[in-house]
Amino acid sequence: MLSLKADIASKMHRSVLGLNIQFIDSPGILQKRTLAIIELRERHTAVHLKEVVFAILDRFGIHPHQIYSITIDNGKNMVKMSSLIEKETVPAEEYEGSIECDTAAGEDLEEQDEVLEGMLSDLESVIGHTLVTVRCGAHTAQLVVADACKSHQADLKKVTKVVILYRNAKYKNFFDISGGKYPVTPVPTRWNSNYLMMRTLVNQKDFFMKLGEEFEELNLIDLWCLIEGYVEAFEPLYDCTIAIQSLNCTLSDFFGHWMTAFGRVASIQSNMFQRVFKMTSKQRVKNLFAQQVNPTFSHAKLAKLLDVAKSTVTNVLIVFGERLSTTRKPGSGGNRNPDVAVTTKKLAVKYKRNPNLSIRDVAGKLNVSHTTVQRAKKRAGLSTFKKVKVAKRDHKQNTSAKQRSRNLFTNLLTKILEVTDQQKEQQQQQLKQKQHWKQPQPWELHR
Repeated sequence: MLSLKADIASKMHRSVLGLNIQFIDSPGILQKRTLAIIELRERHTAVHLKEVVFAILDRFGIHPHQIYSITIDNGKNMVKMSSLIEKETVPAEEYEGSIECDTAAGEDLEEQDEVLEGMLSDLESVIGHTLVTVRCGAHTAQLVVADACKSHQADLKKVTKVVILYRNAKYKNFFDISGGKYPVTPVPTRWNSNYLMMRTLVNQKDFFMKLGEEFEELNLIDLWCLIEGYVEAFEPLYDCTIAIQSLNCTLSDFFGHWMTAFGRVASIQSNMFQRVFKMTSKQRVKNLFAQQVNPTFSHAKLAKLLDVAKSTVTNVLIVFGERLSTTRKPGSGGNRNPDVAVTTKKLAVKYKRNPNLSIRDVAGKLNVSHTTVQRAKKRAGLSTFKKVKVAKRDHKQNTSAKQRSRNLFTNLLTKILEVTDQQKEQQQQQLKQKQHWKQPQPWELHR
């Protein structure tokens, strides 16, 4: 099985498609091979890109059913191309081509067919026939950063303008004498260029502040809060981008780096980018992992794997979906009442002296609520209910006791129904009498 990766780069009115594959060889080592770097001379439509990819695969004798996953960026044409490839990818058992294999001398061909059929059925049970589409995590991270910075574009342009001015020959002597480093000039298509620029400014803040005092056009005094907040908020995404570009980054490692980065950002307090980041990143993360999370991997299976309760798994996933972090909020989970420990000790002393004290009496004496007394008793290891002595009975006695209780209930219900019927009869008689007295007399009619 092969993992396919495709990307398009455009520069100087030329577009180039790069295509490479990753696979695990027989010793279990992850290998990477570049299949083609080809110039595109037609429109970058999904249909044309699919035809180019299939032509390259056919050149190397790679069949579509061998492709397990395809990694692409978030471009609409690339996403459409992936869906077209998935539609034309046939299952291994339906492929009519020949399967080459090394055979030992004298081995029966029927046994070979049985072995191959068993291998194919095992593969199908593990990976199925669906092509897994993986969106590029580094590209998605840059889109999240761009979404979070939309409301600060004016200030970011001011910082970029000042950074470009640093390269003027007028200020070169200041950099040479002090040994200052020029910040990276941001490029829209270069990943992390804005972050690297901001990080250089923060690392040499004293130098750039002095430079701003000397030259008014280089003064960033009103923008330092924005610059420091930018570095703090997007440092986790920069680390994630570098980590997932390594050669041996598997899908599980990729998922772990992403979750760690978003959890770090979500845990930052009082940052101007953090709230907007959480709002804009949910849909991006949903699109990124829509095809990667196994829908058959239920909460029950995950709970069994982790040896925890199913409700624990559900609650953790709910919290992560809301805050992109499983860490507790500051102040949550602690004892909000500082006198809880004192109350527990007082209760333990009182109940050791008199175990029959009621919760109401203790709550009144300590000036606390009934719930506080009950929780304190639980912490102290004391029972929160009164023990009632129950006579020991055998099966026959229990049966007779149940029968007596049923008879008592039946008799009581019968008496209630009789009383109800008598009350209804009395009410009807009273109603008839009222109607009789209301009828007019003959002499009243002549009047």
